[in-house]
Amino acid sequence: MEKLLCFRSSCPRCEKYGDIQVVACSQENESFYLDKFHCDEWRAFDFGLFSVACYCPECKNFVSASVSVAHNEVINATAKLVDFADENNRIKPGPKLIIDFDVPALLPPQHFSSPPIVSVLDLYQQASKCYSLQAWEAVGILCRKIVDIQSIFMWKIRYPDKDHPDKLAQRLEELLVKGVKKKNKVGHSELADVLNFYSIKHRLFYDMDRIRESGNDAAHEILAYHDDDAEAMLIFTQNFLEESERWMSSLRRARINPTSNKESKEDEGHPCGHDRVVS
Repeated sequence: MEKLLCFRSSCPRCEKYGDIQVVACSQENESFYLDKFHCDEWRAFDFGLFSVACYCPECKNFVSASVSVAHNEVINATAKLVDFADENNRIKPGPKLIIDFDVPALLPPQHFSSPPIVSVLDLYQQASKCYSLQAWEAVGILCRKIVDIQSIFMWKIRYPDKDHPDKLAQRLEELLVKGVKKKNKVGHSELADVLNFYSIKHRLFYDMDRIRESGNDAAHEILAYHDDDAEAMLIFTQNFLEESERWMSSLRRARINPTSNKESKEDEGHPCGHDRVVS
């Protein structure tokens, strides 16, 4: 019995990595000749050369995908999908082959307040989905919105009786690094050079301000926003969300127990008084 073709990849439904079986493939080799920055360099591809139906044995769901291969006008005109498989009938994505699975729709967010309040976790899922769809600018814009919304929650925890600044840059500075700019006599763009990365507040400011600036670029700059920019934003956003929750939890505990109203030792800097400075 002939072994079925399979993709060695992650399933878009269950996200498990393994063999995804190919159960049907298009017969007409029609594609678009396009350039893409892929695997660290610009490459020419025949996009959508094959459309396939697949089956994931892990989650037992059917998924569809589009396969693009490195441009070759002569060979690709009559090529079969099996021609790109190894001796085990596995097809792996790489520098010369791209597998784009159809992305499942997001589940509708569930709101438990009136009026409904946006959830930063829902926004992060939207950003991740946009990354899967290669909508790079949308990733940057959504990640900036996450910073904007989360910083308001953080402000309400730290300053419950004080209105937050409308401008995000000012809000982040007053919330996390108040006085640092004046003390070190630097402008906003130079703040990263004087931050103490042993302090959770300074780490939060660095991550959140970087996302703010990158999100502004995604929304307003004429220069293209690439996949590495979008990937970096997802990483920075996931990191700051985890640390911001930990920071807000420490403030809540301090409020419950006023006798321990000092911020954690981790937020006081290096125990020897040395700052870890990065450029």
